[in-house]
Amino acid sequence: MSAHAPYTSRRQPEAPLQDHFYKVELAKRLNSCQLSYMFRGFPLPYSFSTHPLSIYNASLEPYDIPEELPIQNYPSGKAVIRFNGHMPRNEYLTWQISLYGPNYMPLRNLRNKVARVQVNVAVSKSFFWQALVQDSSTILRALAISLEIGKDLYIEYLDPNRVLYQTVDSLGRKTYLVAKRS
Repeated sequence: MSAHAPYTSRRQPEAPLQDHFYKVELAKRLNSCQLSYMFRGFPLPYSFSTHPLSIYNASLEPYDIPEELPIQNYPSGKAVIRFNGHMPRNEYLTWQISLYGPNYMPLRNLRNKVARVQVNVAVSKSFFWQALVQDSSTILRALAISLEIGKDLYIEYLDPNRVLYQTVDSLGRKTYLVAKRS
């Protein structure tokens, strides 16, 4: 017989439920485009940029947006939406969400990154670029989808009238959706 009693904790069963509540609350805010600290011009703030991809003077500088997630009967959590900026050798613009627990440490039952959307810079040649720059819901809803399905979402350029949404699961299987200009 073991000299040590098995480890038990009353908080342990609640942790996955708490993590779930943080995700549900964040998805609700993303889908309704109601972030507390979302700035004017999200997802690409306006600036005086001379970068060739900076259509409509959209800045490609990195930024973070914090979002407090108070959940009734649980300690507050925090999400951070990060735009990684554009590096000359990188063909993607990346937005990702990291989720943190009450003391802003990574939640123990989650990867730190819970959602990611990558947009191929070639999309700047399509109708989608204008929607991306002018409508904050485009990236927010894409992040919500990524959060809900638990997969990275890639947006690729097909031609001036079509873009491709793609996910890849852990086994390398791809799922596609083509969006056309209506």
